[in-house]
Amino acid sequence: MNEQEIIEAENRLMANVFAKKHLVLNKGKGAIVWDINGKEYMDFTSSYGVALLGHSHPKIVEAICRQAERLISCH
Repeated sequence: MNEQEIIEAENRLMANVFAKKHLVLNKGKGAIVWDINGKEYMDFTSSYGVALLGHSHPKIVEAICRQAERLISCH
């Protein structure tokens, strides 16, 4: 999907869930995120673990991979 198709799908499917900026992020490293067009932004949203750990920290990625090999979800 291209950027416009993603935005249109989010608008259609998530319209009543939350307000969202028309921005499609596809990569993050530390406190920096990049959109689908390669434009760089500082992440000031402080969501979930990113607030403490940053995006794509190598030790966190390694731990997630190890856990995913064992068990991803258990209800």
